[in-house]
Amino acid sequence: MAHLSNLSHASEVIDPAARRQILLTALRVGAAGPPAPVPVEEVAPRGHRHSRKRDAHAIAHHYDISNEFYRLLLGQSMTYSCAYWPDLDTTGDHTDTVTSVRSVNDDDTPPETPGLKTAQTAKFDLVASKLGLARGTRLLDIGCGWGSFALHAARNYGAQVVGVTLSEQQARYAQVRVEETGLAEHVEIRHQDYREVDDGPYDAVASIGMAEHVGQEQLREYAATLHGLLRPRAGCSTRPSRGVPGRRGNAEATPSSTATSSRTGSWSHSRR
Repeated sequence: MAHLSNLSHASEVIDPAARRQILLTALRVGAAGPPAPVPVEEVAPRGHRHSRKRDAHAIAHHYDISNEFYRLLLGQSMTYSCAYWPDLDTTGDHTDTVTSVRSVNDDDTPPETPGLKTAQTAKFDLVASKLGLARGTRLLDIGCGWGSFALHAARNYGAQVVGVTLSEQQARYAQVRVEETGLAEHVEIRHQDYREVDDGPYDAVASIGMAEHVGQEQLREYAATLHGLLRPRAGCSTRPSRGVPGRRGNAEATPSSTATSSRTGSWSHSRR
């Protein structure tokens, strides 16, 4: 309202009738007056922040709205986190990332964007290379979503993968994909909190796009939990929501910051 009251100082520009109309419009659209009610789509979880119960409720509210919705939004790759374009020759048409959502086929499956699909695969390969995945590598995928990276790691690198997610619908969707691709002997998808994983050690841990769900205050505990699940000299790759500026090696573009650790070393962040 303070900004709107300043209109009285512009009487030589805006006549009283126009000022009154502006104020009425501001009130009508909620730009002035009491705060607008919280929309039904927004949730205010109760309980201790980042407790297991509250985190489960928040994840269910965000992701369990329907896999069909996310399929329309993400395309057939069902990959939520950022993609990686290693060079301009493989980008495809950037406008397709928008039109793919609007132009739906008869079977309600959005057409896959060539550039986006390639970039998501490049992201998976980048993470796999950082982790040194190879045949028989025991990989834990925390926040595995709809199972895309877990399937990629098993199919293309021969990894033995356990994927965990707090979303029940994500877990069911990923489990069906595992069965349909014939990778049930190589990929296990669990509806589970990462803090409940107790069957380490693992050779590698991937956690792509997960840190923002963990919360800044819990990052140290999160890192310690992942560290405790690793074999000595094993690797971990995660995508924090914000990078760490001023570190070495930031000339090479990557989809995100990468955190790596070894059981005998220290946890570090870098822009590789």
